[in-house]
Amino acid sequence: KLSQKELLENCSPTMLRPLSHRTVTVAKPLKKAVVMPLQLIQEQAASPNTEIHILKNKGRKRKLESPDASEPEVRAEDCWELQISPELLAHGRQKILDLLNEGSARDLRSLQRIGPKKAQLIVGWRELHGPFSQVEDLELVEGITGKQMESFLKANILGLAAGQRCGPS
Repeated sequence: KLSQKELLENCSPTMLRPLSHRTVTVAKPLKKAVVMPLQLIQEQAASPNTEIHILKNKGRKRKLESPDASEPEVRAEDCWELQISPELLAHGRQKILDLLNEGSARDLRSLQRIGPKKAQLIVGWRELHGPFSQVEDLELVEGITGKQMESFLKANILGLAAGQRCGPS
């Protein structure tokens, strides 16, 4: 139990400030900044007329059957379609071909869907049969099926083609 004297000491003006003396600060609204990668800005400055669209919004209409209405409802949906310029695809394929022909097993492992085992198979095939003439020749390597080759191309071609735009090639 506190005595009256101790209560008065605890309630001294230094301990409790009246609300009217407090200063209220209002936070300023945050500004939103859009930051673009430096390489992209430099490339846009170098070629202002060149535009590369990879994704295209393709609105698709779909008919929905409604149980109470005699006519089906038509509703537009947002659909994105991947569109890649042929030059970009060709460049990606060429980069993959160069890697297949000149890359070490370690370089090949940097590709998607290529682990240490497949990298060694590719290097071994290249030593026996010479360089690959086209990317599809990867299917000739023992242990790589046509389906795996297609999956490999899909996984890597966009990344390598996009790498051409982002960095020096």
